[in-house]
Amino acid sequence: MNEAEKQQRREYWHSLKPYLWQNRHRGCGAIGKELGQKDERVRRWMLKFGIPRTRNGEVMEGSGNHQWKGGRTIDKGGYVLLKSLGHPFANRHGYVREHRLVMEAHLGRYLLPSEVVHHKDGNHANNDFENLHLYVANSHHLKDELVGRCPNWTDDGKRNIDIGRRQPRPPEARANMREGQRRRFRLRGLDGQ
Repeated sequence: MNEAEKQQRREYWHSLKPYLWQNRHRGCGAIGKELGQKDERVRRWMLKFGIPRTRNGEVMEGSGNHQWKGGRTIDKGGYVLLKSLGHPFANRHGYVREHRLVMEAHLGRYLLPSEVVHHKDGNHANNDFENLHLYVANSHHLKDELVGRCPNWTDDGKRNIDIGRRQPRPPEARANMREGQRRRFRLRGLDGQ
């Protein structure tokens, strides 16, 4: 191969650099098949260009993944979730409910897990700050939310609630309780001893 052919090959691969970068999540074999090149040649040029590649079975996360849709999704309850890597209260997939992020941005701090953000209009997708109200605890939220409403419990449901109140906790559950919880439990006579 003479110098002119080598230069032509370099120019060809340099023209493919954006394509290789965009398709880095795919395997070298798939890219090579599409380009009519051997996968080893694709791998070498990707290494020369410093393009990261995925190993077999490895999944690229975030914008590197070919199925990335911007880090915004809606859960079953209708809440908008945003990808927020590094957030201390993100779920196991790295998502946080948008209304909590809006409230945190307004307050300038992370919300405590016990704090509840309420949607005034009941629309979980409407995360405008004017539509949100912060409660210190869920008990405060329920106190305001359930005013004037009567729960429609069945007789079986009421009976199950009564049974649950009267049943002592199993010993292994008591062992995991903090001392203050154990003391309150004993004072109420619910420790079963």
